[in-house]
Amino acid sequence: MKRRELITAQGGWGVYVSLLLFCGIALVFSMPWATRVHELIASPWQPSPLVFFSVYVLFAGIVGLNRGGALAPRGVRQWRPLLRAEGQIVLAHFLLAPHLVYVRVLLPGRGARIPIVAAYALFVSSVLGLLAYSLEARRSAHGKSSSGFRYGIGVALYGLPLIALIASGPAALIGVLSPFVGVHRLLASSDLGVVPIAFGFPAAVGALLVLDFALRARKWRR
Repeated sequence: MKRRELITAQGGWGVYVSLLLFCGIALVFSMPWATRVHELIASPWQPSPLVFFSVYVLFAGIVGLNRGGALAPRGVRQWRPLLRAEGQIVLAHFLLAPHLVYVRVLLPGRGARIPIVAAYALFVSSVLGLLAYSLEARRSAHGKSSSGFRYGIGVALYGLPLIALIASGPAALIGVLSPFVGVHRLLASSDLGVVPIAFGFPAAVGALLVLDFALRARKWRR
């Protein structure tokens, strides 16, 4: 396979363009309107990161679920297609670098946190890519698609932990399991203790998936 085909296989260009387009639209809505420019002189404008970073982490998950499922071979666990899928996920996030550079201007004093947020979004995307790859390889062995199942898991991951936000005390920390909450806590909090909480859950899931994948890949080689 040619190098160009490695980054465009199974609709790669469409995924890249969609990520850049929708995150770009979200970035536009994070900017101050022209009618408010004169207000910046008297009172610095503090934009809410909710629009851009919510869309960013949402599409990070979609990219992972899409690329992992699209590049999974039928019924077989192989490292090379998995690495190809993960490579496309990394490339998609790399193409978004200009957006992240620009958003630093809109978040004075928080620029140092943006690389952490970007690493978190990429990490979540990669883990979901691995999950989608494993599900699709398993389901396709029986002539079925994992599309509905894997996107359903994505909805549950992003949505269900939000219920914990109505709780108080330590129970509210469950909300950080949702990437929506995780990305905003990393951005807004100066407490570095949020970092292991936000990264811990996807890291544990990713480790289990890699272990399962390695065992099953070894089984196929026999």
